[in-house]
Amino acid sequence: YCSELEKVLAQRDLALQKSEKNLYLANRIIDASLDGIMITRANGEIIQINPAFSALTGYQDYEVLGKNPSILSSGVHGQDYYERMWKELRNKGVWQGEICNKRKSGEVYVEWLTIIEIN
Repeated sequence: YCSELEKVLAQRDLALQKSEKNLYLANRIIDASLDGIMITRANGEIIQINPAFSALTGYQDYEVLGKNPSILSSGVHGQDYYERMWKELRNKGVWQGEICNKRKSGEVYVEWLTIIEIN
């Protein structure tokens, strides 16, 4: 019984090491991306951004973590624009399009945005 338990624990430890390595690599890729990346929970709470996001928007991680992406809203688009966007995201799992957002400085900018739902 003990040797079986040791084998199972060794397998668990190897799987954990592999998962940690994969998570580390994923975070390195996100940080190295030249595209601004924001990761949110299903409720919209921002849980991670990368350096390119900060360069693009002027916001540092401590200023946006825990907040909603609506902090970037420029006011250019009406409610119907966002309703169509979220409907397509729910139906297809992805949305791409041009959107006007607002930097921390208040400057409005146009960007090509991709939103991907990951379950």
